[in-house]
Amino acid sequence: MTEKNLKELKKKLFIDRKKYVRVPVGSETRYEDLIKEYIKFIGEAKTERETIEKILKTITNNGFEEFQKDKKYSSGSKLYFVNGNKSMIVVLVGDDFENFNLRIIASHVDSPHLDLKLNPVDEKSGFGYLKTHYYGGIKKYQWLTIPLALHGVVCRKDGTEIKINIGEKSEDICFCISDLLPHLAREQMNKTVTKFIDGESLTVLSSGAQSNSEEYQMDAKFNILSAIYDKFGITEHDLQCAELQFVPNFKPQIVGFDKFGIGGYGQDDRVCAFASLKALSLAKEINHTRVLYFADKEETGSDGTTGARSSFFRDSMAKFLNQFKATCDEVFPKSICLSGDVDAAFDPMYPEFYDKLNSAHLGQGVAITKYTGYGGKFGGSDASAELVSLITKKFSNSNIIYQVTGGLGKVDTGGGGTVAKYLANLNIPTIDVGVPVLSMHSPFEITSGLDLFELVRAYTCFYTNI
Repeated sequence: MTEKNLKELKKKLFIDRKKYVRVPVGSETRYEDLIKEYIKFIGEAKTERETIEKILKTITNNGFEEFQKDKKYSSGSKLYFVNGNKSMIVVLVGDDFENFNLRIIASHVDSPHLDLKLNPVDEKSGFGYLKTHYYGGIKKYQWLTIPLALHGVVCRKDGTEIKINIGEKSEDICFCISDLLPHLAREQMNKTVTKFIDGESLTVLSSGAQSNSEEYQMDAKFNILSAIYDKFGITEHDLQCAELQFVPNFKPQIVGFDKFGIGGYGQDDRVCAFASLKALSLAKEINHTRVLYFADKEETGSDGTTGARSSFFRDSMAKFLNQFKATCDEVFPKSICLSGDVDAAFDPMYPEFYDKLNSAHLGQGVAITKYTGYGGKFGGSDASAELVSLITKKFSNSNIIYQVTGGLGKVDTGGGGTVAKYLANLNIPTIDVGVPVLSMHSPFEITSGLDLFELVRAYTCFYTNI
């Protein structure tokens, strides 16, 4: 065999693992506009409620209306379902309304954060604190000594709902959790990371011993309650009827001299939520009916009325399909779902925790994750060979750069799950398609702008060509 023939055979047999995303010539402005739009999105949508609110505003501006059971729908109809202001379904009816083959992209809009406890206001030695209960999988030490913002809603006795957003504007105050100085921390630093700080110590410093009233001069708890009452008319009782959370007040930023990355909070999984919403508007030909599903509670197991394990998705789709005398049992097996969730990016600083050959790499395109779960694939979803073949074939035909992976890290070392299994449990063929993320679940996650660009193209291809 000649050297030329050998090279050609290797090219045919081997996967090109050095293929990196490049912005097509002529698409530079479109790429830059996409990154700016995304940075604005994740900078403004830091909670599940805020994300759903932004999505709702976007789709209603584009003609989508809330589902009405007495209304007749046909090809081109635009509708949505909202669930508790924290999860929703968006539907664009296609030309297949007489024989449905749904194309579903499901992502989640919650991210790790610190929830306020029901009785949060505490006082210690003249300082006022707000007690929290962490939400999702976090490294607790990462939340020490970083500026925090307070977001959420309070439902008062009179029935009014007050939205809270403190710490995001440049003129706003911020909050933080204090830490022990190194000079006194020898014992602390000998502890394992999990024992370094316990959950009960994630109390947020919120006031000091100052007051305009001599009577309450040393009452830091009063300072907190009086401040929120003056600004919002909220009492301590009202805080028991609230959903308030602390999030990092970092602004999303471009990372690196070569501007390779996007750094910011909550990219797991709002990067996929953003990309799917963008693809919905970019995919012009309406072949199959398109569905977007934005779920809540993924970071804590997808339970509850707004999580993917609830009956919300199936019940809503049943109401919709009933308009066309169709059922979920008939339609779901013929449909396809992309579980839009991120994958753990290979980190060369910690190579011992990854199987490099089977890990997603930043800048190398869309991450197609065939299976998730722990150890022996427990608690995960595993897509069929037929589905992987279909997706990769269509992506290849559209010149979309992708990488096929499985799991999160080394076997018996890593693992994790997505909403994929809950859609698959409905007998919908499902596979995870997202982007790699560095420093996942940290207050400052890093993605590749080029991967995001490719993900939007991939989701658009899914809605148009698959």
